[in-house]
Amino acid sequence: MRTACSQIAWGLGLMLFDFRLNNFDLLPDALGFILILIGLANQPVRQPAFGIAKIAAVILLIGAIAELAGVMPVAATIAQVNRYYSLPALLPIGLSLLGLLALLYGICEGFERTAASIGLFDSARAFRAVWNTSLAMGAVMLFVLPFSLNGWHGLVTGIAVLAGLGQFVAGIWLVMRVSRFGREYAAARAGEM
Repeated sequence: MRTACSQIAWGLGLMLFDFRLNNFDLLPDALGFILILIGLANQPVRQPAFGIAKIAAVILLIGAIAELAGVMPVAATIAQVNRYYSLPALLPIGLSLLGLLALLYGICEGFERTAASIGLFDSARAFRAVWNTSLAMGAVMLFVLPFSLNGWHGLVTGIAVLAGLGQFVAGIWLVMRVSRFGREYAAARAGEM
């Protein structure tokens, strides 16, 4: 479990951080999704929610590979001014955000149930809190991002930035929780023997 948790944590970290040089991502999300898939496949505990995370990771991996290959445009940002996005242009952005929420749900729910099943109730509550935060920030982002991308600056852009920061903090929190849970799970199993 410790290795699987480490793989998932590293995958989430690669997915979370974007270091771009001339619009080229030095830490491609595709590598993160591959690590997440490997970690989920190596989970000793089979939770149905991990299956949701696997499906979401495969879909997001396909999108990330398409982006690397230049088939899909690089993600839009609110820093791109004087550009208007139609519904077809906003659809991939919204779908990728929904896919990301499905991935986060599967990971958080799977670890929450695993933690509760072995009596690690504090960890279970922490995974639920990470999911609740991710869902709230994702829902806000799904609502305000189209307005912000289409030039509604001011309050809407401020809300989008705060929601993005909230998602970033929730992502870091999840990376730390998954990494820590690998150690907690190993200690709990060693204590049973």
